[in-house]
Amino acid sequence: MADQINIVNLPPTQYLVLEVLAARTRTGEHLWTFPSNLGPALRALEDASLISTMNGIAPASIRARLTETGRAYALKSNYAPPVIEMLTKALELLHDFADDDACHFDHHGDCQSHGSIRGTCRNALIKDLLDWHATDTAPYAGGEGR
Repeated sequence: MADQINIVNLPPTQYLVLEVLAARTRTGEHLWTFPSNLGPALRALEDASLISTMNGIAPASIRARLTETGRAYALKSNYAPPVIEMLTKALELLHDFADDDACHFDHHGDCQSHGSIRGTCRNALIKDLLDWHATDTAPYAGGEGR
């Protein structure tokens, strides 16, 4: 189990393997390939329930990923990728700028309420985006993954 390994004092190779897997997990790549000569370090982490391993795709390689226990040790519980933080801020700004007034189109198809031209009102697009993000079908909707 993970309590058999002192995470702070891991041997350098094991520590770096955990760091690589944490970094890859943060970018959405949950599996990563290591050379098979790292087998002993990978097995020690697997014995501690911090990672799981499988045969690599390339010759003389091993693929590994963090287990739930490994994620708890290697990642902060409130971690969110920077792009999600930026998206959240952008959506908050859009929400502040969105106007609740209905669109009123003239005979040219321009929205007179919001000053949009060429038939598509920017405000309506913003409201559609905000409505979509509030649904369960949107990535990271409802606070999940934030």
